[in-house]
Amino acid sequence: MFIQHLRPMIFAYDWVWPALSSDERATISAALASRLTLLASQIQPKFSLTQPTPADNSLSHPMRFISTLGQGGLALLHENKAAPGWLAWSYEYYLRQFPVWGGPAGGWAEGLNYWGTGLTQHLRFLEGLALLGHGEPLARPFWRNTAYYAVYNQMPYAGSSFGDLNNLVRPNSSVALLLAKLGLLDDDPRPVAFAQAMAQKLPGDFGYYNFNAFDTLLHRFRSTQTRLPAGSLADLPQGRLFDDIGIATLHSALGNAGQDIMFALRASPLGTASHAFSDQNSFVLNAFGEPLAISSGYREFYGSAHHTGWTRQTRAKNAILFGGEGQRLRDASATGRILRFVDLPRTGFISADALEAYKPHATRALRHVLFVDRRYFVILDEVAAPSPVSYQWLLHARREMQLDPANGQVRVSMPNARLDLSFLHPAADALAFSQTDAFDPPVLPAYEKQMPREWHFTAVTRTPAARQEFLTVLQPGQAQQPAPARAQAIAAETGHALRLQAGEHEEIVLISRQDELRVSAAGWQLQGQAASFIRDGRQLRFALIGATRLTLPAGFNTVQPAERLTDGRLRVQLPAGRSQIVAQQGR
Repeated sequence: MFIQHLRPMIFAYDWVWPALSSDERATISAALASRLTLLASQIQPKFSLTQPTPADNSLSHPMRFISTLGQGGLALLHENKAAPGWLAWSYEYYLRQFPVWGGPAGGWAEGLNYWGTGLTQHLRFLEGLALLGHGEPLARPFWRNTAYYAVYNQMPYAGSSFGDLNNLVRPNSSVALLLAKLGLLDDDPRPVAFAQAMAQKLPGDFGYYNFNAFDTLLHRFRSTQTRLPAGSLADLPQGRLFDDIGIATLHSALGNAGQDIMFALRASPLGTASHAFSDQNSFVLNAFGEPLAISSGYREFYGSAHHTGWTRQTRAKNAILFGGEGQRLRDASATGRILRFVDLPRTGFISADALEAYKPHATRALRHVLFVDRRYFVILDEVAAPSPVSYQWLLHARREMQLDPANGQVRVSMPNARLDLSFLHPAADALAFSQTDAFDPPVLPAYEKQMPREWHFTAVTRTPAARQEFLTVLQPGQAQQPAPARAQAIAAETGHALRLQAGEHEEIVLISRQDELRVSAAGWQLQGQAASFIRDGRQLRFALIGATRLTLPAGFNTVQPAERLTDGRLRVQLPAGRSQIVAQQGR
């Protein structure tokens, strides 16, 4: 606990220094120096100034204390012969190696909660250096981009995300101030606009882990010196990849809580260490102001039976189990990879591989997600095991779900939003549906009232197999909207195809296996990863992912691209002998 007391002691000594006598200064300086000497001996051996620090379960709090050592060196710079060394070492680490849990994209592998509480401590030291003319660490790409980790993943309401204490992560005053400060430091009004959308008063209290009233006071003073123009999130891309931590996030109306659909998938090169969980290739889905597919589980205290035995486990996530087995726990080598990320004006695509995290229980663990017209998601899972097993496809929610096993359908209903899930492959009779609101292990009785119930859905394959595929459609909607169009599988010789139809309005989706990159179904021929087609009458809008050739079946005689696609070239064969055209498409 002396570390928690040391930081406010450093600040207090620096602030009251002019009012102290020489003897008082000497007494306090010596007390601080003895504590800082001990701190340096504990943290400096853990962090190299010349080599990247590997992710490790023991580094979460020690990395925070680098800022404490730097602040102590700054406060005692002219009073203790070791102080310049502490200051220089801390400065160099922030300049060359920081952080362990992220990188240039600005992500934080331990999750939003630890991002928010950690950056408050790092930023106090780095802001102090910048005010003294040493702003080089804050000029690094991490600090320029990290505000967007929250903009894309922190909902402006209680939504779900990845990492510890994030089954429901709520806006709070400290994060609002953090975003406002980052926006001001980077001359970027958009994080400030998102902070305002969170509708939080700036901190007026005092605490160790968060910004407090002093931080608010100093920020208000600084913000009167530098005025930013009004910011808007409207000009940002709807999707963003944080490749440093392996989180890919897609939105439909970024920043508009009442209209936005947000989907995020995690496949992280930093594994499942520290405050990250065994959730590679899992997803969360928040929409229309509600959490619809959540990262399940609570933390009564770190390392409790429930926290370790449920919350950290793959079975508590929207993921897949192989014969009941999930991913390795607290293991930096249990990694995932984002294979492809595409963000087009009305389409998004994510492909990810979590095999390393599932070993030795898996030989294949691929998940592909197509965000069609920014309205619904088609997910193809390709999984395989060393020997035949049953596979469990999992979904977790805040409310009891409505199950329709005969038709392969599940509904999550919240006060303002709903999620309709359809299993198209395997067929409904090949799956057994179940749900429960029980945790295993349960939450400790003393905490139960503070931790609302959650529901856990499982679709398990009835017949063990060495290889399995799941084709699912997730349709989020507002609670008052009519039921969505029913999705139906289209028989395919290669890959997968499906149809949604209501009157003359028809939508076709094609999605391929990773090794084939080809779909052949009912006259549709695609060489590529995925495609969607939306037809009203005789007008067709389409989007393509990684495609090189497309042949349309008879009946689709009018082609109008849905959007300007980003790169590459595509040959399209129109029916009825029409000539080929060349279009752009997303790679």
